[in-house]
Formats: sequence, C-alpha cells, structure tokens
Amino acid sequence: MMFYRFFAYIRFLGTSTNQHGVHSPFIYKYVTQCLYSRWDKTASKTFTVLLKSISYFKPAHIFIDTSATDVLKEVAMQHPTIQVGKSPYDLVYFSNLENSLLHELVHGPHIHNDTMILIHGLYNSKASAVLWKKIKDWDKVTVSVDLFYCGVIFVRRDQVKEHFKIRI
Repeated sequence: MMFYRFFAYIRFLGTSTNQHGVHSPFIYKYVTQCLYSRWDKTASKTFTVLLKSISYFKPAHIFIDTSATDVLKEVAMQHPTIQVGKSPYDLVYFSNLENSLLHELVHGPHIHNDTMILIHGLYNSKASAVLWKKIKDWDKVTVSVDLFYCGVIFVRRDQVKEHFKIRI
C-alpha cells in the first residue's frame, strides 16, 4: 500500500500544476486566495485545507462525517458560530471516500450550487483512487480539484465540467 501511494504521488507531481494552469476564475481565486494563503497552524494538509476553506468560504452550515470526531471538535472550537448538521450544507467533509452517504449528499437536496465537498485520502489505496475517479465522473459533479492528500468537489450548475490537479 505504501508503494502505491509513493508512485501515485510521483504520477501526481508529473500531471499537476499550480495556479498558472488554472483557467477557471472561480478555481483560480480559490487556489490563490485560499489554498496558497499563509497559515500558521501545523496540522495535516487535509485539515489545513479544511480550515483555510472555512475561512475563505465562510460557511454557515456544515456536515462532518461521524468518523471524524476530532475534526468536528476542532472546527466547532475554532468556529463556534457554524451550525453543524443543519442542511442545506455549505461545506461537507468526509474523512474517507468509502462512504455511501457521499453519493446521497451529492445527488440529494442537502447541498446547493455553492457547496464545497472536501474528501480526505484520495490515494490511500488503489481502490480509493478508483473511487475518486468514479466520483469525478458523476453527472452532478462539475468541478473537482485533486490536491493529492484530499479532493474537493463542487456541484456548480453555472460552470462547465472541469478537473484540476493542484500542488499545495
């Protein structure tokens, strides 16, 4: 499993870009003003992306899957005004791809056009990488951002289907 992740990272480096390879104004702004912003906290890359995204998008309602209790506690402590579990969700966090609730949320009434869905562990195994590819291909998913450590999907009806691989 460790070898798969290593070689997946090498492939990612060869196919990913920085903000200069982004042609979508929405994603360019997200990358330059959020993902590449300075952050003093030392945490995992996925958790840092989550905290930066909360500061950038300022969600009022979020969903964090039940297996991520430590993430939920930290977010609630740092952002006490955010309502957790009340839909429609502005931001959704999943600690892994193998969650059947992800499909239900993306295809159901609990998200809106500006909802951001952050998923941890895209390349933890070959099976998770295959699942990530399937998620990107869902009809409702119009924008996906592969950050290797995690992935972000948006269901933006006003944007053409695009996939980005961004180095952070």
